[in-house]
Amino acid sequence: MDNKKLNILPVPTFGWLKVNYEERENENDNERRVTKLNCSDGEKTRLEINESAAQRYELEVKGGQSVEVIEFITAKRADTQTAIKLESGARARLIQVITGTERTINNVRAFLSDGAELEYISLNIGGEDTLSDINARLDGRGARFEADIGYKVSNEGKLDINLLAEHFGKRTETRINASGVLSEKADKTFKGTIDFKNGAVGAKGKEKEDVLLLDETVRNRTVPLILCAEEDVEGSHGASIGRIDERQLFYMRSRGLDEQTIYKLAARARLDMVIRRIDDEQTNARIRQILGGNDDE
Repeated sequence: MDNKKLNILPVPTFGWLKVNYEERENENDNERRVTKLNCSDGEKTRLEINESAAQRYELEVKGGQSVEVIEFITAKRADTQTAIKLESGARARLIQVITGTERTINNVRAFLSDGAELEYISLNIGGEDTLSDINARLDGRGARFEADIGYKVSNEGKLDINLLAEHFGKRTETRINASGVLSEKADKTFKGTIDFKNGAVGAKGKEKEDVLLLDETVRNRTVPLILCAEEDVEGSHGASIGRIDERQLFYMRSRGLDEQTIYKLAARARLDMVIRRIDDEQTNARIRQILGGNDDE
């Protein structure tokens, strides 16, 4: 059985770093099932993706309308595509929660026209082998893309996220925040690319990742990348990777907390940074249940 290359880095780097792409077996999935989402203005649509079949969801948002789509991906072996087209002035929010899966291949493609806005929120909490490939193309003037990504990887789990924001339109803007926790031989790669194309005058892009390492068995690879073919742009990136600072540990121990509790609280804080962005009580309640308790525990 042949392998296929996934999550390809836009500009390759040294091969020994093993971040240029991921290889997975080509399982020759059956014909992809296409579902067109018909969302009315102001409507919230919930999708339960629990079938191990190749699926594609297509959403077109008319000018001036606003919609929200919430996807729970729980299929044992999922292969999901979500395609979003935003007309001028349209707004959309896409929330994806990936959990409890043996293997997930998740693909998101978004096309933004003049003044369109897309908010993307993703939580990866429990998958054994997850690949997410997100591409936002900001074609129109003043288009805006925001991404908040949270993850918890443990028990030898693998997570590879490849996010690409392509700026074609003038005065477009991207903000990317990723935050997560790694433990127990976890293997995680996050590739975040902001690409300023020629003609994207006045465009802005910012990305940041905050990674908490709970033990020395984990493997973390963070690849922030800014590509620039236009002079009049603003771009920045940064990453914070490591364990809890000894001064913080000392302070919290002095308040009567043991080390296990300290790390549990710190790990949950990383995820809560993303969970707070989800303004939907039903979804938040389910996430708390998956994580094993509520905020008071």
